[in-house]
Amino acid sequence: MKEKVRPIYSELQGYLSQTPSVKATTDAIYDNVFWSQINASIDELSTVTGTDYSRYKIETNPSDPNFMRVAVIRVKLGGIISRLHGEFYSDEPAPFSGMPSTVNNFTQTQQQTATQTIILEFQEVLNEKITSSPNENEKSFLEKVKSGLGTIKSTSELVKLILETAKQFGFDVNQVATIFS
Repeated sequence: MKEKVRPIYSELQGYLSQTPSVKATTDAIYDNVFWSQINASIDELSTVTGTDYSRYKIETNPSDPNFMRVAVIRVKLGGIISRLHGEFYSDEPAPFSGMPSTVNNFTQTQQQTATQTIILEFQEVLNEKITSSPNENEKSFLEKVKSGLGTIKSTSELVKLILETAKQFGFDVNQVATIFS
């Protein structure tokens, strides 16, 4: 279960990292696509785990569904990330614990965060390509790559996943480049 939840956990952390701080904005976001993505991730998490996490969903104001206070988004994301950490990853450093105790841990955390960001961005590219590709074989390839993202811990593992999956589907490097272009 832990490995099935990890991509969603990382995705939610990515959303929080992209949410402006309350000090950095006018305290509102006017982009309902942003919280719709967050809510879709929470729905996926509920499905994967069989646990209802709907209390963490971003609820819009019916009078202005395109307006959301930054503080609300940050509180909801922080709450669900902390909850998931407690339920599934308590043996790992807490996502909001502040500065790690040694420089070595700090560097490792920076690398993990950078890798998680790359994987999250790549997951978004995969989602776009899956929905827009008319070729069923390419869609199957993309979905297989997406299903393997939960085990990826480095960019080299990501490249390896793509290449091994391409080989399984009989794609060469040029075909893979065309799929992702």
